[in-house]
Amino acid sequence: MDDNCVLKIQVDYSNWNDADNIKRLWIMYHELTHDLFNVEHGHGGPMMDPSLPSELTKENFLKSKQTLINYLKLIKFKETCSKKGEDKLRELLKKN
Repeated sequence: MDDNCVLKIQVDYSNWNDADNIKRLWIMYHELTHDLFNVEHGHGGPMMDPSLPSELTKENFLKSKQTLINYLKLIKFKETCSKKGEDKLRELLKKN
């Protein structure tokens, strides 16, 4: 989070393996929104709450996803990398 040049998310491996596809999608949208858009818990609707809803259905997921997308359309996204991120990006580009 807060470094727009580096994508880094962490997922609990054991919970991930026990999750169905809807739960996995929810987790991925949640974590990617943190990292790519720097959105904190409590912003962007139910999908950005700190915990999963007690009843997670396909309909609940689709509604929450649309709420999140509508929120993301309203925020200003920083397209530039932090200095640290720019240095890392240049380092990676030199290697390849």
